[in-house]
Amino acid sequence: MKNLSLKSLVLGAMALVATVSANAGNGTSGNPYTVCATSGFKLTANTVAGASYQWFDANDVAIASATSSVYQLPASNVTTVTTTSYKVQITSAEGCVSEKSTFYVTNIPAPAVAAIANDYSVCGNASQSITLTATPTMAALPTSVTYSYAWTGSNGTGAINNSTAAVANTTSPTTPNAYTYTAAVSYVGIDVPGTGCNATGTTDPVVINAAPAAPTATISASL
Repeated sequence: MKNLSLKSLVLGAMALVATVSANAGNGTSGNPYTVCATSGFKLTANTVAGASYQWFDANDVAIASATSSVYQLPASNVTTVTTTSYKVQITSAEGCVSEKSTFYVTNIPAPAVAAIANDYSVCGNASQSITLTATPTMAALPTSVTYSYAWTGSNGTGAINNSTAAVANTTSPTTPNAYTYTAAVSYVGIDVPGTGCNATGTTDPVVINAAPAAPTATISASL
């Protein structure tokens, strides 16, 4: 029996072939493909006319339902970054069997983020700098994946400086009211971003307190 060589494997999102980012993984144990766990994905082996396929799980057990060139996996409910290996083998129409090709996929749960303002009570007549800090609560990500940030404020908050950074700042409003600031977080560099792989965190209200009116004084004769 002669061996058939497997050509490249392509990682795709559900019914679509993925557009792979510039810093994408290559499916090896040291640089796995990365997938947002909130979205399903598919693994596609090269097509060999008349051949049959068999996919295997991380324990090298044949997956009964995975016998075509495409192996589709549903969304995952993992709560931590989890890497799993997959294998595929081709048998030609003549009965020749390829070596198994092994590659790795890292499932990354949707992010979560805490948003904090450094001051929650400000006097309306005192222009004050407010520091906004977004802290993702996910454990360490693969080195190829980072976070993107976008800060916005409720109506009347004014401009936010460094609004696409984890730490931003703004000047306190002057109109007495309660204001909030929201950090939107998503992943950058993930091979299959899918849908729902983002999160928002909102600060507790920053309260702008009305300053008392400037005092007035009268004069009268002393007793």
